[in-house]
Amino acid sequence: KMSNRVYFSCRSFRLGNTGVIAVNAKGYDGGWEIWQEGQGPGKGRLAGSYYGGGGGHGGAGGNGMQGIGGMTNGMINAPLNPGSGGGGTKAGSGGGAVRIDATGLVVIDGTINADAGNSLEHGGGGSGGGIFIACKRFAGAATGQLRARGGNSTYYSPTQHGGGGGGGRIAVAVGISESDIPKLVTGQPVTRLKVQTSYEGYLGTLSVTNGTDGSFPDGSPGTYRFLVAPPDGVLLLVQ
Repeated sequence: KMSNRVYFSCRSFRLGNTGVIAVNAKGYDGGWEIWQEGQGPGKGRLAGSYYGGGGGHGGAGGNGMQGIGGMTNGMINAPLNPGSGGGGTKAGSGGGAVRIDATGLVVIDGTINADAGNSLEHGGGGSGGGIFIACKRFAGAATGQLRARGGNSTYYSPTQHGGGGGGGRIAVAVGISESDIPKLVTGQPVTRLKVQTSYEGYLGTLSVTNGTDGSFPDGSPGTYRFLVAPPDGVLLLVQ
């Protein structure tokens, strides 16, 4: 079961520095009882009774002692999928999905939290969710946070632990035309966009770190990127 997608379609959007959009642990469910795998396309697997793998999304889930981690899934340029759940008892759920389409300015001074849930007992952590923003202009103060981090599992011993969840996916498309958005969300190439890992107008942070099993890093980090369109050209008329 997946329970929370948030979608804004607007002219402009501003999230204040105390504002929070919270879809953490609102994606696909993790296993709860013994023998239960997670849910979702990157679900954590379980071949035994308790210690399942972490969920996968932008990064693969880590292996638990009784189940392998979930596979990567979803689109890197338009991440619309929520995160998947870990396998095993009381495993973590995946992070939810947030999408913002704006014809004008988007300002993120607050927090968009699409982190996964941690395991509460023996199971694996969930995978981070998805954040996709498409707008004409983008900005944000140092207080801004875009997060889609993988969930942790609990380490009991070398033979008793689940897998950490993989990180999620974040993409911000700046200057994109309205006609190009459907191409991105259906996986078609938009060749004029430049891929960057930072953007000068945004001073905040992006985080897609993987979870851990409490002993050593486990699972794989997710993906984040800015897709920046070139500025509109200038037409010169010479008489």
